Amino acid sequence: MVTGVGQSLGAGRTFHSLLKGFAGLWGVRIPLAYFWSARINSPVGIWNAFIVAGVAELAIAALYYRYAEWEIPVIGKAKLTKEVISSEFEREDGTFRT
Repeated sequence: MVTGVGQSLGAGRTFHSLLKGFAGLWGVRIPLAYFWSARINSPVGIWNAFIVAGVAELAIAALYYRYAEWEIPVIGKAKLTKEVISSEFEREDGTFRT
């Protein structure tokens, strides 16, 4: 399977990856595998469907990379203050956890 969307996953945008995988599997791979395996009467049609679905997923990922706003992160930067760090990592005896 062609991924090609690591940049969007790193930015917190995981829905595109779901749609790309869904379109590649259910929209391309399974229909083509069914059609070609019945038409050719051989499992070769199934393997050809894997190749075509991979190319389709690559095209979707390339279009997303080119035209979508994946650079803008969804996950905001947390403001770490001394109080937040202390409350998260300080033990009861005053030492810090590592």
